[in-house]
Amino acid sequence: MIKKLSHKWTPRIMAKIIAIKWLVSNIGLVTTATILLEMLFGITNNHSIKFRFLDNTVRMDILSLRTDIAMLTEIFCFEAYEIKEDIKPTLIVDAGANKGTTSIYFGIKYPVAEIHCYEPNSDLIAILRNHLKINGVNARVYNEAISDMNGIKFFEKNENHQFSKIVEEDCGLSVRSVSLNDRYVNKKIDILKLDIEGEEEKVIDSIDFKNLDIGVIIQEVHYDRVDYEKIFSILRKNDYYFSDPYPQYHYLNPDVDRPILLAITKL
Repeated sequence: MIKKLSHKWTPRIMAKIIAIKWLVSNIGLVTTATILLEMLFGITNNHSIKFRFLDNTVRMDILSLRTDIAMLTEIFCFEAYEIKEDIKPTLIVDAGANKGTTSIYFGIKYPVAEIHCYEPNSDLIAILRNHLKINGVNARVYNEAISDMNGIKFFEKNENHQFSKIVEEDCGLSVRSVSLNDRYVNKKIDILKLDIEGEEEKVIDSIDFKNLDIGVIIQEVHYDRVDYEKIFSILRKNDYYFSDPYPQYHYLNPDVDRPILLAITKL
């Protein structure tokens, strides 16, 4: 349980304190200190870690990089993709699966569900597959990008793999893109998770909600790349209501009211 903010500390400082305490409690003081020191001095090493989450042992390989530590703590410490509604999903689509952190989280919370993991960055596919395998997650992996159309799109890799993204201009690298409408027509997606670095607006705008049943949409909001109000309007018109931001969101990004959008179809 994350405690309320202290008046003595800013949300960013509190977030770091909470994350470090979680790391120490879950992967150990020595491993945490080693990783943080390596990050401080710009040393990148691989660390095989394991920790307990909801009575399950999670195993992952992480690098001593801010990116990997941020993903680990956002998903398992702050539970960025927590859904408090009582649902029993059988199909989850993880668009922007990266190294599989969120898919592992969903796999533990919803062990009956099949998870479809979409990741356009080919550099991450082997790691993603291994993480799913060693954690026993019932998943399929697609080296594709979820977007507004079937076809080929340009893909820009970033040294920080969290920021790799689809771009309009030819950058010398292309990936296959797939439309949810075509891949899942007349099917039910119980949870659609979107973290696709600015493609969220195009995806939401392209969905044919009359022929594609999606129960819960949970996405990271990239305010600098999408028209958030447009996304909000489209979902509202299609009978979604919006959960109030959970308390931990103030730690994830204190500069915005809603760093994660959680939209649920009306029953």
